[in-house]
Amino acid sequence: TLLTEFKDLSAGVEREPIPGTDADLSPREGEVLQLVAQGASNKKIADSLFISENTVKTHLRNIMEKLHLANRSQAAAYAVQRGLVQYKEQEKP
Repeated sequence: TLLTEFKDLSAGVEREPIPGTDADLSPREGEVLQLVAQGASNKKIADSLFISENTVKTHLRNIMEKLHLANRSQAAAYAVQRGLVQYKEQEKP
């Protein structure tokens, strides 16, 4: 399940990417998708990539259209399931 996928990722469990069809996302759309999957807001994505929030929204529309997804949550799940999310290891106290 998606919850299991997120728990495994936070625990550092290595998973093989799920093979899928080439969605033909642009490099920038890939960056936006990664940030969405990490829980970033449109504003945070815009600030991180030095683009406007409207540009972020355009990228999200294009991503969802290309991947046949209905919403942001499905986009995040898609990224996690296909191993597109790059998490930084958190230091443990």
